[in-house]
Amino acid sequence: MQLSPSAPEMLSSFVQRAQGLYTLPAVALKVLELTSSPQVDARAIKNCIENDPALAAKLLRVVNSSLFGLSRQVNDLNQALALMGVQPLKLLVLGFSLPKRLFEGLQAETLASYWRRTLTKATAARALSEAGWREGGEEAFLAGLLQDIGQLALVQDLGEPYARFLQQARKEGGDLPALELAAFGFDHAIFSARLLDHWNLPASLVRAVAERQEIEHLAALPDDQRRLAQTLHLAELTARVVADGQSRALIPLHQASRRYTRLTAQQLDGVLIALQQTVEQVARALNLEIGVGLDCRLLLEEASRLMAEAAPAATLELERAAEETALWQQAASLRDSVTEFLAGNGARRTPAPSPNQADRWTEDDRARAAYEAALAARLDEAVNRCRQRRTGVSLLVAAVDQERRLVWKNGPEGVSRAAQLVMATGRALGDLSNECLALGGTRCVLMLENCERPQAVALARRWVEAVAQCTASREEWFGAPVTMSVGAATLAIPPRNFPPRELFEAAWRCLYAAQSAGGNTVKSIDIF
Repeated sequence: MQLSPSAPEMLSSFVQRAQGLYTLPAVALKVLELTSSPQVDARAIKNCIENDPALAAKLLRVVNSSLFGLSRQVNDLNQALALMGVQPLKLLVLGFSLPKRLFEGLQAETLASYWRRTLTKATAARALSEAGWREGGEEAFLAGLLQDIGQLALVQDLGEPYARFLQQARKEGGDLPALELAAFGFDHAIFSARLLDHWNLPASLVRAVAERQEIEHLAALPDDQRRLAQTLHLAELTARVVADGQSRALIPLHQASRRYTRLTAQQLDGVLIALQQTVEQVARALNLEIGVGLDCRLLLEEASRLMAEAAPAATLELERAAEETALWQQAASLRDSVTEFLAGNGARRTPAPSPNQADRWTEDDRARAAYEAALAARLDEAVNRCRQRRTGVSLLVAAVDQERRLVWKNGPEGVSRAAQLVMATGRALGDLSNECLALGGTRCVLMLENCERPQAVALARRWVEAVAQCTASREEWFGAPVTMSVGAATLAIPPRNFPPRELFEAAWRCLYAAQSAGGNTVKSIDIF
């Protein structure tokens, strides 16, 4: 997060206090030093751990737990350390050695909630690292375990007001980092990173913990920094679903997973379903009380139900948008552009291009070109994924019918609301693994992976019907009933070197054909 002008001083004050109060035990610091050496000295590690009998006993208990699934009891520390390996040992030592003062005075419910969420996040980070990138997940587990440690320090410093604030933000699904930034000038992840740096944890881990968790920002990171930060983002979204019960967080989770990894929606859901048992195993091994968890299968069913209720979901999203002052300020800022457009071009009607004249750009074609750069990259990724999986890919291009007439009749706010409705309904109707992107004006596209033409056409028709039904029942909101049309193009199995732009052009031509036929309809094509 970007710091405000006074944030450095405020953050430094919190960090200096935390560094004085919350230090790692000497044994843990020494183990971290020994395990970070290029030449790991197993004997030195064993001798160090033996200086803390309680830690040694805890490590033996973990090795003999269901996490390792050994067929016989292990009582020798040497053997236990050999079975664990360096990275699991490091994360277990840290897990058992976190400063006790961070947890003093916390209510049992608060502590259980913290550990349930933290272990969910850490376990998800490890599972997603292994499934999404085929990499070992120990560093990801450790980063997930420690990223929210700053929350505990803030609870200790600020007491009940921050604890209530945290609980409310989790309950309502608010953007916690943004809320913290507004309140303090920094968020808890930055605070955590400064504390972890003080504990001499690896620089790569500290940097990943502090990164801003936004898809485009993380996608632009250098290769050597990207994966751990992206894994933490996916783990945080997973914790919102599994630990906080925010079923709607499945949408950004699937969108982020599709950008970062090659996991299918089914594979990602499989990771989520397997988490609950693993989290409980880790909690037992670490002797932590995490309370009763949520049933992830039920959460996934709830998310599917919400997606099926297209029109109500779209209406709710519109009502939330209406309450967002910033959004309507942005809409208001477009008035000058709309006025200029109407003064110069409002009376002209753009003819539909012939399917055989794709290179003859119309005025609307030139307007859409400004939006194609972002779409091209996403579409290229989707086509490549479907080529590798040998599945179909479809693209729906949607637009409100007679947009210019709506400007005259309903005004810019009515058109803006109609555009929001088209986007919201597209997101609600689409499978969690698909993506709906704005294309300028009231136009947007919905990319459908693993989708053949009949499925795409059926979804497009539901989209058209949902928009018509929603606007008819809320005419006072939109100014008049609104209809839309959809152009659909499908590629059964993308061949090698297929240019994704051809899929977009085909769908665009179908949209023109649908609107030229009177609108409120769907036109589709198969590309062979």
